[in-house]
Amino acid sequence: MPLDADLVNAAQAAHLQGRLVDAERLARQALLGSPSDVGLRALLGVVLAKQFKVAEAKPLLTAVAEADAGNFESRLWLSRIFRKEGLVSESLRYGQEALALQPGNLEAVINGGLSCIDALRFEEAVELLGRAAELAPTSAMVFLHLGIALLSAGRLPEALGAYSRALELDPRLSDAHLGIGKVRLAAADLAGAAGAATSAIQLNPKNKAAHHLLLETLLEANRPAEAERHARSYLGANPDDATALTLLGRCLISVGKEPEGVQALEDSIRARPQQGAAYCLIAQTTKVVSGGEALVARMERVLADERLAPLEASYLHYGLGKAYEDLGRYAEAMERFDAANALAYRLKFGDGVLDRTTYAAQIQWTIDTFTRELLSLAEGGSDSVLPVFIVGMIRSGTTLVEQILASHASVGAGGEQRFWQAHWEEAVPGGAVDRERLDALGRTYLDVLGKLELNAPHVTDKLPGNYLRLGLLRLAFPKARIIHVRRNPVDTCLSIWTTPNAAPNEFAHDKANIVFGYREYLRLMEHWRAVLGGEGLLEIEYEQVVADRDGTARRLVEFCGMEWDEAALTGASASRPITTPSAVQARKPVYTTSVGRWERYRGLLGAFEELE
Repeated sequence: MPLDADLVNAAQAAHLQGRLVDAERLARQALLGSPSDVGLRALLGVVLAKQFKVAEAKPLLTAVAEADAGNFESRLWLSRIFRKEGLVSESLRYGQEALALQPGNLEAVINGGLSCIDALRFEEAVELLGRAAELAPTSAMVFLHLGIALLSAGRLPEALGAYSRALELDPRLSDAHLGIGKVRLAAADLAGAAGAATSAIQLNPKNKAAHHLLLETLLEANRPAEAERHARSYLGANPDDATALTLLGRCLISVGKEPEGVQALEDSIRARPQQGAAYCLIAQTTKVVSGGEALVARMERVLADERLAPLEASYLHYGLGKAYEDLGRYAEAMERFDAANALAYRLKFGDGVLDRTTYAAQIQWTIDTFTRELLSLAEGGSDSVLPVFIVGMIRSGTTLVEQILASHASVGAGGEQRFWQAHWEEAVPGGAVDRERLDALGRTYLDVLGKLELNAPHVTDKLPGNYLRLGLLRLAFPKARIIHVRRNPVDTCLSIWTTPNAAPNEFAHDKANIVFGYREYLRLMEHWRAVLGGEGLLEIEYEQVVADRDGTARRLVEFCGMEWDEAALTGASASRPITTPSAVQARKPVYTTSVGRWERYRGLLGAFEELE
């Protein structure tokens, strides 16, 4: 039967006018007379997809794509459908085919960029969405998508520019504020991140991701009480938000409410079973013992889902690694940790490779700039003794040392303050220390510590990575105490490998890179030891803390110039917040199982064994 041109034209007109129900009815009617017409079947498939009738649309569009190698619409919509379903490879495949057919089509370019983001091909995504911005220079949504790609690629200044452009084009675009907040958080600008998240919420109180960002930022800022209040308020209206429930679990665990925290995590899993973050936190918080393998079985089932997002899969691998280690199954544990880091590397760095030459040059610049002469002859700086800096390689035991110190009545636990990480470049514009700017930053930093309302003459800042900035900190606060925590190199690197960190270092998630980063850390600390040694720098061995906590406490108290307080021997109170991955371990009595942990993994450590 010949094609009914009038019906076809009517169906197409209804589609273009957005009358999808009429378009579907007319297309079906036309197909009764010409059931094999590829164009009509493609039209019906697209109309069904736009009405979210995916179960019917997908096979229809797939058949069209197979029958007609030049059909653009079927491929574009199949890519969109598979992207929505989390089937990354299928989405990428059809998206690339659509782009090959119409490389200048804006919708195809945008979809291709978003598919590349899902596939962790960030630089390709940047290229495609940059092209989309050229095709549609006044589209706020295009710049929003470009910002997502740039942020994913780690190109923070450019991402900020794209999000800001989106906001210029649409000042009420809540997600543009959200993107800016994510950039600020990635750059350790916690105040900026909180402000942007709040702006996003004010514009759209139902923006779930903005509430999540605010919660994450409050936790990063060591403000778990505020985070808990916001989480409970938000969950009152959104009781099944799995991400918010997971963040509430983190809040509760950080202040020692572990049973309540685990319950919140279980609630999160009930709300969204196909996830990994909550499972990982449960595994980290509880010890899996023989006979309690049910948690392992649950995680393995979730991990088997091919639609699971890479980030969730990474968390599950970390959690399973911890569980298998608890069970003494070390080879299986290392397999999981290796898989977790492989995924985390792709999420953080994409196809990027650590530029070791540049990294080593930065360390050398620090050594060459902050000489003994500069540090000993410099004038200025604050007279304040408020900050006590606790530094070291991540996972070296800085949290434990902070908890010992903060048990003293004269010390407040400030946690990890990212102030100097965020403002480093302001103090050394053009590679030279600007005394005036540094002094101004020092005053601002003291205000930041004051707003923690700890009401103590000393406040700890235990951001481990401040070892990179000790020369600057000495210039800013000549009288401040600096404590360097050292730990067995292999145990340290193994702990880095087995712990998911929200803000990993440049050398994270690759064993050879971690060994390189550790050796550069040793090189820099040797320099600081030479130029900062004396009353202002105390070095503590983690293993000695474990073996003799009382003796360590006395050394720390004496070093900080305080009177002895027996409370320093009791450890942390249950209510003191600990928002780092060490929260659960730091609240337990000092245990020795973390010393020499690497021995259980002998033969499975790869590059880490170079540090024996």
